[in-house]
Amino acid sequence: MIIWTPNQPLQNGRFIIQKVLGSGGFGITYSILEQRTGKLFVLKTLNHIQQNRKDFSERQVKFVQEMTRLA
Repeated sequence: MIIWTPNQPLQNGRFIIQKVLGSGGFGITYSILEQRTGKLFVLKTLNHIQQNRKDFSERQVKFVQEMTRLA
């Protein structure tokens, strides 16, 4: 199960978790900072409930498809 905390580095320190912006029945949304550029980004992941489901891999595929459509 992956739940990140403020000040936690991601991708070998390229990004730093700033804070949790929100969470719900499906996901957790974070504010992250790219250290090199100082740019802020939003990162959404599946929450711990979804990560622990037996059909997690199928939900993960649907999640990625949804994010691709929204992009």
